[in-house]
Amino acid sequence: MNRQWHRFLRILLLLGMFGARLPFGFAQVSSPTTSDIVKRTMAAALARCHSKTSLNGVEAITYIPPTNDEIETIKSLGSAAVEQLSTYAQAKVDCGFAKIDCGFPAPLLALKFLTALRNPAALGAFQSAFAQDQWEVTRMYALAGMFETSKTAAEPYVKAALEDKSPNVRHMAEGLWLSYQPHKSDK
Repeated sequence: MNRQWHRFLRILLLLGMFGARLPFGFAQVSSPTTSDIVKRTMAAALARCHSKTSLNGVEAITYIPPTNDEIETIKSLGSAAVEQLSTYAQAKVDCGFAKIDCGFPAPLLALKFLTALRNPAALGAFQSAFAQDQWEVTRMYALAGMFETSKTAAEPYVKAALEDKSPNVRHMAEGLWLSYQPHKSDK
């Protein structure tokens, strides 16, 4: 037993000596940047939204909300994720899908992630998506995100949405607008 113990100690000592002489950073894995994590999370979420049908290879795009794990991943990044997600909200990024405009699911996913962050730094992205995008679902997501992030900052947008061309956006705005009205007591 004593010999085995001595042999073990020698090996341990040799490993310690070699380990001390390794160059700094050897065998260390660099951690991914916030941008890498956002890109990877968005790519995974977008991949679920794209599928090819067996008939004629037609590509189908369906909005599938992000998973709870994806939302938690983005939330763990905090305010560092806002800038990267804002580019997706404006559909100004190459999503990596040939012949597919990233304009459909990418902004919705980005707005969903930004809403989960509830970070005031994201208000610009919500306002931009609400003002520039002509698709009613994106305007609804942007309005909901603003409202969740800051009711005060969202108020003029909610008020403007009461006059939106889309009945769905107007209906949503009406529901949100009620929260700004003082509650009347039943007297």
